[in-house]
Amino acid sequence: MAVYLPTAVVGNSRVLVTLGRAAEIMALFYPDVDYSQNVYEWLTALYLGPPGRGRLVWTWEDDWAKSQRYVPDTNVLVTELGLANPGVSLRITDFVHPELDVLTRRLEATNRGARRLVGGLFQYLELRIGEVPRKQSIRYLPGRRALLQYYRDVAVALGGSKWDQVRCGKSPRHPSGGAKADLDDGWIGAQLEDIGDVAVAVRWALDLAPGEVAGKTLLAAWGEGERAALEELDGAERLGYDKLREDAVADSRAWLERCTPVKAAEDLEYPYRRALLAARLLTSKRTGAIVAAPEFDPTYQLSGGYGYVWPRDGCEAAQGLAAAGYPEVEAHWRGWLVKSQGDDGLWRQRYWTSTQVAPAWCLHDGFEQVDQGAAAVFVLAGAGFTLPAEEGQERVREVWEPLKRGAQALADFVGPDGLHREAADLWETFRGSFTYTNAAIYAALKRASFCARLVDERGVAQDWLRVAQRVKQAVSKLLWTGDHFRRGRTAAGENDDTPDSSTLGVVVPFGLLSPSAPAERRQIELHLAWVERHLTRELDGGRGIARFPGESYLGGAIGAVNTLWMAEALLALAEGLGPDDPRRTGELVQRAEEYMRFVAAHSAPNGLLPELIGVTEWPPYWAAPHAWACGLYVRCALALDRARQKLGRQPKRQQA
Repeated sequence: MAVYLPTAVVGNSRVLVTLGRAAEIMALFYPDVDYSQNVYEWLTALYLGPPGRGRLVWTWEDDWAKSQRYVPDTNVLVTELGLANPGVSLRITDFVHPELDVLTRRLEATNRGARRLVGGLFQYLELRIGEVPRKQSIRYLPGRRALLQYYRDVAVALGGSKWDQVRCGKSPRHPSGGAKADLDDGWIGAQLEDIGDVAVAVRWALDLAPGEVAGKTLLAAWGEGERAALEELDGAERLGYDKLREDAVADSRAWLERCTPVKAAEDLEYPYRRALLAARLLTSKRTGAIVAAPEFDPTYQLSGGYGYVWPRDGCEAAQGLAAAGYPEVEAHWRGWLVKSQGDDGLWRQRYWTSTQVAPAWCLHDGFEQVDQGAAAVFVLAGAGFTLPAEEGQERVREVWEPLKRGAQALADFVGPDGLHREAADLWETFRGSFTYTNAAIYAALKRASFCARLVDERGVAQDWLRVAQRVKQAVSKLLWTGDHFRRGRTAAGENDDTPDSSTLGVVVPFGLLSPSAPAERRQIELHLAWVERHLTRELDGGRGIARFPGESYLGGAIGAVNTLWMAEALLALAEGLGPDDPRRTGELVQRAEEYMRFVAAHSAPNGLLPELIGVTEWPPYWAAPHAWACGLYVRCALALDRARQKLGRQPKRQQA
């Protein structure tokens, strides 16, 4: 299976759907946002002319003019397609109902030519429920005017506008040819069931006078078993298309109404709101887990896959959403962290949303990602650290045992020199002891110490604080060169002076250095300037930040995450300056805004924030929407708003 970069995503935190620029459905995850991927192909086609005397045109073909957008402030997607000869347009609206696990697809064909348009509108679906190509079963239910496909305990019921023809059959890879080939002449047979490697096509007849519009609705209702899927379909058909759409629009806008508002230029405010909407779709309603991105490279052709839960990435996203006014997301995420903790008190590289360990390569001694555990402890301890004393004490007691085990495991991982023992870096590439991971351990133990005092565990509170202070002293003594922080030390104990933007972790999110302390603020200023000198990459007249020099992954793409990381560090530095130096503060804010604008301008279509920005023709972006990027952008937008309020400046309105 190829790598498919989506241009859009819709869902309801149980169903997650990715789409391409012609509204081809690339993936549909159910019963959770990471598993399973139930779609191999889901395509739209028009047959232009009477059966056998016209031509079949798939919407992915280059003949179509294509545009796509979200209905403002929603996860309702509209794709516009136009064909010049003959003049015909097709509008496809896709969304998932907030309560019903039903993907709604509305197709509106308009005859824009001068002659009558006769033909057919097709949907072709090759579904692999449970990610299994074989042992599928599909059948048409005449009494329900519905199609039902199922594999074991997952089923989908297809319904909506009455079809003129239905063709069940085999996939194109089957020796018999299959349902797809039957579309070629604009007329499909009436086979009503099949088993094995199956596919299905449905047809609505078109007969449109000039200017006339035909609207058809396809409903795909998902359930854990046939009965559940049919009940979801019944519920959706009772509501009807207009009500389904109204509910989806209202739900998205109600979500955004709860967010902390920011006053920013339009091209910076739109990604903020889109990040809040996208991050919600990546969050499992069942478990509270947050996937890094919708999976788009399932066979690991160019990466190790993305449709998994990295504790670090989830922590970044959860903290961003909590800061924007959604504390319940972080609370649900903390519950997931408790359930996924390892027997040794730490967390592994990545997981399924179910808390089972996912396919990974950082699992052996000396190459485990300890920063995952540090991020988890940092967020668990945040339950007490960020709340009023009485409420914080109550929250800490709820997570105390896993928090204690995690913090102690981190403390035990610190070596005699004050740096952590041999481990993998956060890029899953290098082995050694790293500035980023040490900063994460410092921050986690410092927060955990505070929480221990809240619950009268004063002995461990003192122990953890002493270890945290040792780590900070070691980083300052061993990894600070006088104008920058080293990436760390190699497995052989040698200094690793490779520039690496992960060293920004000493500022944000872990605060090993404080911008409010003059000596440390000077260190931050020097280090940020050093990172910019060595890792700035220019593209299309703007500037972004790379991970490290010579990175081969995707041709050395620019990091959207890393660029936003730099923006957040600059804003933290600006906030630490306070009101005493408005000129310097203004310069820092302007630089941060430029980085944010660069990422916004190079995001995926429809404003979805990626992990990486391509520097070659393909890929132009990578892993969108990306949970970590969403969390970072949200925090940057909030920090930018605070900084501008202190400066008394109103944003200039720019077009998105």
